[in-house]
Amino acid sequence: MMAMPATITGTGAYFFRGMRLLLLYKIASFSLYIEQQRHQTKVALLLTARPAAKKQTAAN
Repeated sequence: MMAMPATITGTGAYFFRGMRLLLLYKIASFSLYIEQQRHQTKVALLLTARPAAKKQTAAN
């Protein structure tokens, strides 16, 4: 990474601030998406595992 000055003056400051906010938004939405996918996978596994377990106990 390039070394950046502590304060950027002028219109460049708004550009960098906007880019930083956009990056943070993208990271947050991506992590939420990952968490949602994990939850859906977990629910799908639970739903597919339960009927099999019920059938197995009924067969016994």
